[in-house]
Amino acid sequence: MQLDELHLHLHFKNRQAISNSVLASGDWYRFYIQKSGVYKIDRSFLQSLGFDASKANPRRIKIYGNGGRMLPLPNDTYYPNDLTENAIQVIGENDGVFNNEDYILFYAEGTDTWSSENQTNLNLYDTKSYYYITASGDDGKRIQNLNQPIGNSTLELNTFDDYQYHEIDQTNIVHLGRQWLGESFDINQEQEFSFNFPNLDTSIPVKIEASTASASLTTTSFAIASKRTEYRKYKFHTLNCRFRHEIYNRKTTSKYSIYWDR
Repeated sequence: MQLDELHLHLHFKNRQAISNSVLASGDWYRFYIQKSGVYKIDRSFLQSLGFDASKANPRRIKIYGNGGRMLPLPNDTYYPNDLTENAIQVIGENDGVFNNEDYILFYAEGTDTWSSENQTNLNLYDTKSYYYITASGDDGKRIQNLNQPIGNSTLELNTFDDYQYHEIDQTNIVHLGRQWLGESFDINQEQEFSFNFPNLDTSIPVKIEASTASASLTTTSFAIASKRTEYRKYKFHTLNCRFRHEIYNRKTTSKYSIYWDR
């Protein structure tokens, strides 16, 4: 078969072009985080980066970064063309000097962010989320105070939902593509994974989600249990060797609820 002619029609959205990155001027210092959360940056940490806090106006300290999540797969999904400035709080900046007791607070997004389109908690391409700090230029972006509510509360909450996950990229059955799996059960067929939830409300069922896959010429099964109590068991059919494209059985995701057995 021969391709005679190919027509490709593309539609581009107008985006604001940039001539220079924010990194093109000024003094910049890079650091990284791995887990999402609120981080505290003190004088000693700044000095470890080579940042001379004694010569910096704390009001001009700025932190730039886009977080640790993966780039969106569709080209038409918005993503910043350059590093964006993050709102931060600098304790002790009012005197214009970054003293030993002064520090910076800001929220950083790590590589452990859930991606719906990739169905993973991990960044498939990096384990570090990089941020950049500078004191060059104008005053930095700050976290703004919000007005406290003055009325009486109408709802009182003493519980909240939380979640934990275990996911590692360890095995790629087909040795190509972005579909990675975790622990293999071919030799060690019984493995234990621990989760700790302090002050757990045991009257509410726990929801468990497990994703598994199999590549076998015989029928295989997979079971989830807690303290030897089996909650779910599902089977995988054998591979169909007549079709060369079937390298492993379809990945199965199961969701179910149990009451936590302490």
